[in-house]
Amino acid sequence: MSIIKRIQKAVNTEKQKQKESQGNQLNEYYEKIKKLGIVKKQEYNIPPIDTVGRRLYELYVVKDKEESYNEKNLMSS
Repeated sequence: MSIIKRIQKAVNTEKQKQKESQGNQLNEYYEKIKKLGIVKKQEYNIPPIDTVGRRLYELYVVKDKEESYNEKNLMSS
């Protein structure tokens, strides 16, 4: 038996196992209650992680640079 045929046979047997598994039943149940509107996406009122870093960077680093730049301009005027 060639490697391709063995791989195809293994894939097909795993597909059969997956069809019979409880996980598949849970996925079907989840999709069913999702369509009924019982399941809702969780909403959080916090910003995404990447914007937290950007906001903190702007708050501390950029603000400090702006303040020092403004102080230098006031002194030289």
